[in-house]
Amino acid sequence: MISLDRKIKLLQNFLLKWDGEVVDTDERLIRLLNKDGTRPPLIWCFNAEQEPAALAKALGPDQPLIALRSLNIVSDFKKKAIAEDTEIAQHYVKGLLKHFDLSRCWVGGNCQGATVAAEIAALLLTEGKDVAAYFCLEWTPFMPLPTRCVLLFGETSEEYNPFLRGEDPWPQWRSMFASARCEIIPGGHGTYFSENSVDNLASILTEEMSTAPKPPASSQETGLIWSKDPSDVVHVNQRIDIEVTSPEKLSAETTIYAVWIPLMPGGVQKTGVYELQIEQGGCSVSLPAPEEPGNWTLQLFLCRTEQGPQSWQSDLLQVWPTELVSDL
Repeated sequence: MISLDRKIKLLQNFLLKWDGEVVDTDERLIRLLNKDGTRPPLIWCFNAEQEPAALAKALGPDQPLIALRSLNIVSDFKKKAIAEDTEIAQHYVKGLLKHFDLSRCWVGGNCQGATVAAEIAALLLTEGKDVAAYFCLEWTPFMPLPTRCVLLFGETSEEYNPFLRGEDPWPQWRSMFASARCEIIPGGHGTYFSENSVDNLASILTEEMSTAPKPPASSQETGLIWSKDPSDVVHVNQRIDIEVTSPEKLSAETTIYAVWIPLMPGGVQKTGVYELQIEQGGCSVSLPAPEEPGNWTLQLFLCRTEQGPQSWQSDLLQVWPTELVSDL
């Protein structure tokens, strides 16, 4: 994995010809388009040079657009660790908070940019900023957020559109977000910022930013309390039972959204929604460990369908690291 300093230098080279005003003149990583617009800004993490200008034009001059770049090509996608997107998002947020108020904003991204955008949205939410919605274009998010999520997929995008694979992601989405909307847009992967397609994307974004109600805020109170952490070493595919409690009354309507994050380069996260086992002696959740050996972290989020995470900020801080092994 290359260093953050090296990533920044590579990003600076890719951004040399990007449109927009350079906001952070020291590092030159943040561009502002439609700078005279009066609406709260849309922060978007792009992958390619032509995308910001196309979206800014389609959105119109009254919609400020803050453009960032993903690690596309900077890091090998097949070998990249999830922590790399987290790292660059943290760096971007420092710059964003330095140069913008962001008391209310929208955050989005496409493909590899969507994962960075999700991290940016989470970091801004923890800073108390009003992230009115997270836009996720051509990516399936895996971390819950206590805000609205708008998921966008191409009608011919077989690799990224889950419905073309016969999947039903709605039960998971309804637990992950305070509210969710999904739109299928014309075209296939990589075509959505072209002259013939960008207006379709901009129309959905504008409608959402103009009319979407503000979702209820996530509780900042203590959420799940793990009565006892599982073992530091766990067998792959092993069934794990975790006892949990909460200051809030747990009921059958409450679910647990679990996120397994691999620390290995090229690893793929594993997620699932699990029912709480409620008995007189307490509550527990039973879930399987991933099948791939290596170092992982597990996070559990207290969720309710159609309401999303109930104690997101508290649950976000609880991380269980473990090693998954083939043989114990």
